[in-house]
Amino acid sequence: MTIQTEDRKAGPFPGDGVTVNFDFEFKVFAETDVLVIQAVTATGAETEKTITTDYTVTLNPNQESSPGGRVTMLVAPPAGQTITLTSEVPNLQGKTITSLGGFFPQVLNDALDRLTVLVQQVRRDVVRSVKVNLSSTTTPDQLLADINNSVLAADASAAAAAGSAVAAAGSAVAADASAFAADASADAAAASEAGAAAVLANAALKGNNNDITALLALRSINGGQLAGLRNLVINGGFRVNQRQAASNADDTYAHDRWYVLTQSGDIAVSTLTDVENGTPGMARLTQSQAVAQRMGYAQIIEGKDCKHLRGKEVTFRFGRKRLSSSANVRIAVL
Repeated sequence: MTIQTEDRKAGPFPGDGVTVNFDFEFKVFAETDVLVIQAVTATGAETEKTITTDYTVTLNPNQESSPGGRVTMLVAPPAGQTITLTSEVPNLQGKTITSLGGFFPQVLNDALDRLTVLVQQVRRDVVRSVKVNLSSTTTPDQLLADINNSVLAADASAAAAAGSAVAAAGSAVAADASAFAADASADAAAASEAGAAAVLANAALKGNNNDITALLALRSINGGQLAGLRNLVINGGFRVNQRQAASNADDTYAHDRWYVLTQSGDIAVSTLTDVENGTPGMARLTQSQAVAQRMGYAQIIEGKDCKHLRGKEVTFRFGRKRLSSSANVRIAVL
């Protein structure tokens, strides 16, 4: 009987913790000719299983008309693992043809089929192997070494690039931290009793945002000359005003993180930019009532960000204030 297929592999069959029977359709000569491989999908790690210990084989009665059979695992492979079946026919020729002896077609067919199976098993392994061109003078080992060196070089290059990116990011973070630390110093609310317009300048610790030397003289909060994050006010420079509201009532937000305080009536909140050197931004609060009304600007700092200040002295400072008429400006840290 001729062998009708070149494929000598069945599977991989995914495990589910229940299924134990797996069929194959290639010709073998004995139950021990079947090879069973169990693999872990996530890692690709393979284990060659042992007949009778891990599985049994039932061959189809007629390997000529119905080649193959069934492998039954003694323990169902779990999810995340696979079963692959192939043949491992020994590289031996066990047929002897003698002079004047019996000359049976089945004997010759089995001998030729065995040779075909051995060729197919070699091909099965060769097609999964590293090969070089027929005219190449490079050996497979040299090709693998070249590939490995290329991968290592690529990894080293990627690591170097990543290191540069991290260093650049670190520089950017340090710059952002320096700029942020120059904005303000604690929870604050600012109010003006009257006037056609009241302007709060960029809330800052000391000196302008570009003068880091002025910060060196400040009292340390966490120890060390510049240790800790002193500035707890967010958007102290009033650079961010996503709402852009035309007017604001009492207890409504204007600049990001800042909300309005008014005695009565709405006020207008806007942003002044590039006012003067060292003052890149200011907030303008304007009330248009005929009678002067109190108004102010406040920010709530979350407890988790300021509980370390319990029982300690805090300072709030702002760089500039401009009033359209004489009035008192009061600052409160609550």
